[in-house]
Amino acid sequence: TTQLPGGKQLSRPENVSGAYSINGNFNFGLPIKRMQGGNINTTTRFNYDRNVGLLNGRKNYSKNALIGQDLRLNYNFKELVDVGLSGGLNWNSVQYTIQQDRNDNYYTKVFSIDATYSSPKGFILSSDFDYTAYAGRADGFNQAYSMWNASVGQQLFKSKRGEVKLSVYDLLKQNQSITREATENYIEDVQNTVLQRFFLLSFTYKLNRMGGKNMPVQQSSRGREMRMRY
Repeated sequence: TTQLPGGKQLSRPENVSGAYSINGNFNFGLPIKRMQGGNINTTTRFNYDRNVGLLNGRKNYSKNALIGQDLRLNYNFKELVDVGLSGGLNWNSVQYTIQQDRNDNYYTKVFSIDATYSSPKGFILSSDFDYTAYAGRADGFNQAYSMWNASVGQQLFKSKRGEVKLSVYDLLKQNQSITREATENYIEDVQNTVLQRFFLLSFTYKLNRMGGKNMPVQQSSRGREMRMRY
């Protein structure tokens, strides 16, 4: 990138060495002895990206670091009720070697709760609620909103391979899409228009065959991992 008179910029692709990325995740979980059917899980993640570009002929390094921590408590009662509670925090730091006035720190916090009831006769009632809050972004982008979804379903046939389900997404009509992109030369906050409250009627049939023989249907866990926003 080259600065031109009048505040204009000229950008062109050029091969530059010195970029790399490091990331990792650490997961740990254990049962809760005093709560039969309960367990606790924690996830720690980190990511470090160093990108490089040319600014007026000089190398400009951008360093983007992320540290995230999630904690989830899950409880399952006799395969009938499954409840989960989780919370998480992401911390981001962006630094430039030349454009130091653009250095910034920002955060994303998410708190979630979800619950599912599954009756022995195949009736399933499920709901989940997320609260997301942004901090450290540009004016107008430090927003908080809630996302509430719910569904009711009924498994069909003796094998319970079929399921008809009615779902409603974003009951509170607050869904938002806010993202931040940190490039070699600038930081950009973007908010997109997204589909808010809507209903969905669906039918699902599971095909489980191996070697020409019918395989038993696996009942998947209704618990969910927390959805983190960056």
